[in-house]
Amino acid sequence: MDLSFAELINISYFSLISLISIFFPVPVPRRLITCAVGAFGIAVCIFLAVSPSLLSEQTSHALRIWIPVGLILVAYRQSGLLFSKPRPGFQDFLLGWDRRLLGRFYRGSEVIRVPAFWRIYLEIFYLFCYPLVPAALGVLILLNFQDRVDEFWMLVLPSTYACYALVPFLPALPPRLLHTGREIEIKPGKARALNEWLLRYGSIQANTFPSAHVASCTAASLVLFRYDTWFGIIFLWFSLSIAAAVVIRRYHYLADAILGLALPLALFFLMR
Repeated sequence: MDLSFAELINISYFSLISLISIFFPVPVPRRLITCAVGAFGIAVCIFLAVSPSLLSEQTSHALRIWIPVGLILVAYRQSGLLFSKPRPGFQDFLLGWDRRLLGRFYRGSEVIRVPAFWRIYLEIFYLFCYPLVPAALGVLILLNFQDRVDEFWMLVLPSTYACYALVPFLPALPPRLLHTGREIEIKPGKARALNEWLLRYGSIQANTFPSAHVASCTAASLVLFRYDTWFGIIFLWFSLSIAAAVVIRRYHYLADAILGLALPLALFFLMR
């Protein structure tokens, strides 16, 4: 059984979170579900590893390239099962850094005030945090760099999973859930309403520290930048816009975004 890097890191991650759940102070049913989700992820990886002997070479190759995209969502859900309530001290620490570093931009509110154009721009770009990783992978393949897919996942998965793994240990609510009605100046708009709807039904309702959206998008963009400068610049612009959006529109704390940019950047230079 020949495991790819993506399969190795996924098996390691699902096993680790399952093991942590055994000793973690969560209800037994949730602990069992966490282990079941981990077992599912491991089973998928093992199937992918043996798929060359079960499926055609082309089908097996395609599955091993693209299935890790879906497993990122499974890993996110598994980590979220170990989140129960925020740790007030850590949450206050993140808010305190926001107030100190963003200072006058707050104007007495937890929401950063920006002109209407920038609100729309940032909300639209935040939407791109969902398709950006598979889009970067698709561009890499279209540019005939199929042999670099392992390198792609070698940067994207550790950058993303490091953020997920800290959710149980550094639990906090995202800042958008901390506002009172008096503090909110965000005008819903269609893009904001869509983002809120996606988060309501697709999010674990917990903050990832660092921001997994920023980390995964930046990691994918850096790999693309290494092999095609122009596409890399475009995707890095999207990633930086997402990083700005998560802070200014209060999806994440400033520290989340800064570390979400720094983590994949550090790994990228280590890989070089």
